[in-house]
Amino acid sequence: MNTMPDHEVVVLDLAGHVAALVCRSPAIEPALRVRGVVAVSPRWERPITDDPDRKQLADALIGLDGLFAEGAGWSPAELLRLYRERNTLTAAYRTISWLGPSGFRIHHHPNQATG
Repeated sequence: MNTMPDHEVVVLDLAGHVAALVCRSPAIEPALRVRGVVAVSPRWERPITDDPDRKQLADALIGLDGLFAEGAGWSPAELLRLYRERNTLTAAYRTISWLGPSGFRIHHHPNQATG
């Protein structure tokens, strides 16, 4: 597994039937539990019932300043880009991409005005 940044929540999967993330911030764990996310070592998971539920969870994770993983297919970052294209996401968010097993880059996507 790639190195994860300290003190962060990294969203690994959001497009499937189960959201998967890594929480490296004990201070955020209670906020995840309130949203129905449970620890399933070494990840945290939450079932996703439908697309509105997925969008609501994405918004909550953005609110927790989560990092949305880049990757092939329907990565969490790609899903947020789709929400941007549909004008259903205007909030700022952050993505993470890996440069190798021990290196990563975090990119900030600023607020976007609805059009």
